[in-house]
Amino acid sequence: MLGYLLVEHRKKELVRLNPTKMLVPSTDRILDKVALAMKWVTKYRLMDRRGGYHYFLNHSTGIPVLAPTLIGEVPNCQKAGKYKRLSAEKGNRLSVARDLVSNSAPPDVVQKVSFSSFGTRNETKGRWGGAIFAQQTRPKLTEGAYPELILSFSGFSEYQDEAVMVIAAIELGIMSVDEALLIANISKNYTIFAYLTILNEGF
Repeated sequence: MLGYLLVEHRKKELVRLNPTKMLVPSTDRILDKVALAMKWVTKYRLMDRRGGYHYFLNHSTGIPVLAPTLIGEVPNCQKAGKYKRLSAEKGNRLSVARDLVSNSAPPDVVQKVSFSSFGTRNETKGRWGGAIFAQQTRPKLTEGAYPELILSFSGFSEYQDEAVMVIAAIELGIMSVDEALLIANISKNYTIFAYLTILNEGF
């Protein structure tokens, strides 16, 4: 199966959603940045996989910005169906975890469960990492609000799925380096650490 491929940006970086006045990246920009992140991860990890499904959820409204969307190519139709299902499951599970976690829980537990689907990972139940939480906070808005967003991917290993989402979020401007480090520390994701090191060196 062949999905969305990298194209030039065609829309504004942010689009306004009425009547909530919340700002989210345009769908074209989201797909471009995910494709770019996939390219970086596959090159860095010397991977032969070339595609997967991306799911983008506005956690503030509970409405998907993007339903599970194929980006790149997944030759095996059976695996494509699995990746499509998992991309939504990871994102929705993280969304539910954010709603259910108690503020009285230890801070490290709140962070682990609220920022990464690795926080609710359960191998025996087929629940994997690959979904992350992000929220743009700069520049400050005079009206409206930046929504809470959840990005999810399935198609690579769970660590590389997560790395694709973190890199895409940084490139979209909805995640800071500190937040990326928090997520990388939760899962001990060395692909994210490598990307942040290169980013810090200015390459």
